[in-house]
Amino acid sequence: MIKAIDTVYNGYKFRSRLEARWAVFFDSLGIKYEYEQEGFDLGENAKLMFGNSIYLPDFFLPEMDVFVEVKPEIDTMSQKEWEEFSKPMLISLAKLHGLGMQKNKDAIALFGTPGQENIHLYGPKNSDGNPFTYLKWAECRHCENAYWLFNSSDLAGIRIGSNHTHKKCGERYPLADTGKLKKAYQKSRQARFEHGETPKP
Repeated sequence: MIKAIDTVYNGYKFRSRLEARWAVFFDSLGIKYEYEQEGFDLGENAKLMFGNSIYLPDFFLPEMDVFVEVKPEIDTMSQKEWEEFSKPMLISLAKLHGLGMQKNKDAIALFGTPGQENIHLYGPKNSDGNPFTYLKWAECRHCENAYWLFNSSDLAGIRIGSNHTHKKCGERYPLADTGKLKKAYQKSRQARFEHGETPKP
């Protein structure tokens, strides 16, 4: 069984160390986030499909206007772990997609540790619910502290949750693996939460 460990960081009690590491990543880049702030009723169809229509996303990034769900890396799971984890995971991802469609907002699932993650896209830019698995975090080359997600197979293609207006700087081709992004990945992975340790935001 995959046992999550409640983790206190930056005034929040996260349900897992992995969620806390992603919070460290967001803080390192100055990306504002709200953690489990609001639950949503997805309606009667969701209730019929899943037995429960309520969904509480892990994060909302208000400046980027993106819902975020955090999941462990599935490729490293044992068969027993997968059998136990897969059903609730698939339900939560279906609800994430439903929320994105209902609110007409982008929604992403982050699988794994920052810097080693797979990013799946849900919501209106992926209306059939089959997630893109090739999104990456990127940084604007012109505007300070401006980040978004982009489709790495087509840099001018899908751009998710930009927290600045491209028209102001003319940016079309963001950069992945910049110094700031690498430092944020490193800080999130090196954050220590054991024995009451709490990394600074």
